[in-house]
Amino acid sequence: EYSEVQNIEIREGLYDTHSVDLNRFHISKVVTILNSSEKTELLKAYPKYWVFVKLTNDSVIAYKVIDSKIGHNDLYVEVEDKDYFKTLYKKNRKSKSRIITN
Repeated sequence: EYSEVQNIEIREGLYDTHSVDLNRFHISKVVTILNSSEKTELLKAYPKYWVFVKLTNDSVIAYKVIDSKIGHNDLYVEVEDKDYFKTLYKKNRKSKSRIITN
């Protein structure tokens, strides 16, 4: 739910200290991507990017990006624009991560 999202960051590695902080437009688009597909696929693979969603209750959900798919707990949905997360990461200014993951 868009109203429950406080912040979203993209990192290249799970424990990277630098990330791309998404603006409200891209947060809305990511929430739409995550909620749009009912079809999921079970995958086990090493992610190319990590997407951390911090909710207003301070919990954090880590999503893995693998090629044209994004998922959590190894259940993945297809992303129409297969380079969406790569493009966001490469073209935006990186800053020190603000979302703490353990």
